Amino acid sequence: MQIKFDNITTLSKEEQLQVLDWRNSENVRANMLNQKIISKEDHLAYCEKLKKIDSTILYRVTVNGIPCGVVNFTDLDYKNKTGEYGLYVVDQRPGLGLYLGRLAVYYFFEILRFTQLNILVLSHNKNAIMFNERILLFRDPSITENEFTIEGKLCDAVHYSMRKSDWDELVKEKYKRTLDAIEFTIDGKNKDLNESL
Repeated sequence: MQIKFDNITTLSKEEQLQVLDWRNSENVRANMLNQKIISKEDHLAYCEKLKKIDSTILYRVTVNGIPCGVVNFTDLDYKNKTGEYGLYVVDQRPGLGLYLGRLAVYYFFEILRFTQLNILVLSHNKNAIMFNERILLFRDPSITENEFTIEGKLCDAVHYSMRKSDWDELVKEKYKRTLDAIEFTIDGKNKDLNESL
């Protein structure tokens, strides 16, 4: 399986707008903190702004030549080596989420070399909760009631955290088989996933 991460800032305007179409789709928006439709102008301005910000990295993901989703890393703190991660897949090919999710966690710990990965999920997003716990092996979630107001309604949030020590001791070996099946490219450069496994 060939998986490419392309930084959204390096994409053409047409490709950036394709990502916007995905983001504005009802299925994706329903699980976002900001569920409003984003305009083309605002989206293109955001893509331009990302060139000057190192606390957020947004990748368009391509699998076997087909653009199919987004992986983003936000609140990246390079001093404390912490950050947050998010993912959505718009392609219905079986198993893509499993590969992309595990690859994103690998990228955070083994390529960025950060030490604590955080995830926030709205409590109504049962698929993401199951995915984070059963597929990505995040443990011990904490729930904050009424943390956000979205579209005038109070929403609970589920928080997950994984430390580098958890990754090294409990998770990395379990991902190995999945990662072995991937030919991984970031911004046109091949990465050997076995170097650190």
